[in-house]
Formats: sequence, C-alpha cells, structure tokens
Amino acid sequence: VDAKTGKTLTNKELLEKSVNLAVALEKKGFKTGDIAAISSENQLNWFVAACATMFLGGCVAPLNPGYVERELQHFFKISKPKIIFFSRRTASLIQRVASSQPWLPELIQLDDEVDDNKILTIEEIISSERQDPYRYHSAIIDKPSGQEVVILCSSGTTGLPKGVMLSHRNMLAAIRALSHPEFTSIYRESVILVLLPFFHGYGYGTMITTITENAQAIVMQSFEPKLFCETVQKYQVSMVPLVPPIMVFLAKHPMVSHYDFGS
Repeated sequence: VDAKTGKTLTNKELLEKSVNLAVALEKKGFKTGDIAAISSENQLNWFVAACATMFLGGCVAPLNPGYVERELQHFFKISKPKIIFFSRRTASLIQRVASSQPWLPELIQLDDEVDDNKILTIEEIISSERQDPYRYHSAIIDKPSGQEVVILCSSGTTGLPKGVMLSHRNMLAAIRALSHPEFTSIYRESVILVLLPFFHGYGYGTMITTITENAQAIVMQSFEPKLFCETVQKYQVSMVPLVPPIMVFLAKHPMVSHYDFGS
C-alpha cells in the first residue's frame, strides 16, 4: 500500500507484473548476469523491476535518487547497467547521464505517467505480455555463493560511493535472519511500515523479506511526521524498522500522543 496515495499492489499483482516484465526484458536481450539499475524514491513499481531482474538471474543495482551527476557517472562506470529504471523525479538527470555512456543502456520509467512520450514505462512494456505467472520458470542459479543478486552502494562518506556485492546466498541468509523470531520476526500476519529507502540495505532487505513472507507493507517515500502517525493508526501497523532520529521523534514529539500506537 502506498501510504500517501492509497494505491495498492497485491501479491498476485506483483507476481503477474514482475513475471511479464521479466518476459519482456528477456526479449530485449537481458540475461543472467546482466545488471539493472533502479534510481527512484520508494514506490510500488520499484520491486516489480527488482523481482523481474532477479527472475532472469540478473543483478539489481539500487541507486540513491539524490545522487548528483558525478556520483551517477561513477556508479555507471563501475557497474555498467544494461537497463536503468527511474522515476519522474530522477528522469532528467538519468537521461542525461545515460546518454553519455558508450553502451547506451535501455531506459524504462517506473511511473505510469511520463513527461516524455519517447520513454517507455513498465506498464507499456508488460501490456503486450500474457505470461501465466504460475507456469513461468525463473533462471536457475548454478552457483548461488558466487553470483551477485544485488549491488548496494556504500554511503560515500570517505569519497565516491562503492559497490557492495551480495550473492544469492547472502540474500537468502539475510531473508532467513530477518524472518526469524529472534530478530525482526516478519511473518504473514505482519503489517510493516517501510519508510527506509529501498536503495539502502536495511530497506531493501526488509522489503524482500516482507514479500517472501507474504506480509503487508505500507510504503512511504520519505518521513512525514503527520502522515507517519496517521498511517500507523489507520493500518494498525505491527512493525516499523527505524533509524535513531525517528525514534527520538517518537519519544519526544507531542504529536505522537494523539495517535494510537497500540498495534
């Protein structure tokens, strides 16, 4: 559920859209080992692109939508993505930087509405596909310990961001840990408010585990105090992965006492 707009994406819709996108991307030549970058704020189609990439045995490269041109140039140079998914927010910069790359990556916009009719959207791409998701066979990963499934960016506090490569086995271990009762205990009945950025390891791991466990995710693009409190109360959120500044807000801001956090 998108906390701001109320738009929803069911597990079935996520499966159907990501499988059909995977089929379409395969027709475009995307294959096992190829890299797909995602430059966008949190939104429902973010993990449609991510799941489609993983179905094909590709590697997801999440990017901070706040990156400036210098940082994007650096990351494209070291990762060389074959496809770049982006949002309206990042469209202008992504198109400019991508056009200067010698391999000319394919550009696909996550949002259904576009400002440039020449840019393909996910909806346009999958509209012509009619793959039965329950008969679809994803790529077989022969060496799960040696093949990357995601490249996360370091914070870049000591220079330009660095790519941190996680294998399929790394990701499976993270999912198992995050769903274990001794850790976060994400399970089917969980209602999780995810405002952590998907491009960050914490947010990415939380969402992947939420999808795997068939839990419900309420997604926020960024932290908005009033919307945050309203969302927890409205959806009876059972779990909120947080960072210290938001915990300080919950402990000290008088607004919090006006909402029901009992769930």
